[in-house]
Amino acid sequence: MGRSPWDAPNDAYLIDAKTAFYVIGTNLKGAMGVVLASFSDQQAAEKLATINGGRVLRFADIDQAVLQQQPAMHHDMH
Repeated sequence: MGRSPWDAPNDAYLIDAKTAFYVIGTNLKGAMGVVLASFSDQQAAEKLATINGGRVLRFADIDQAVLQQQPAMHHDMH
């Protein structure tokens, strides 16, 4: 995610899921439910969380309860 734009992901920048940093609870749009933006770099993940809201998690922190959270609501939705 850090090297590839959110709306145009590039498979050349895939990372190991177990070592990644994930940002959840942002206002980013995803295709299916909860958005987990992944990063190889903790500072990049924290920057996204600061700018777009959300919190940084590690792989071990992600469970069914996290995945069942409601996506972030947009203020411009009616």
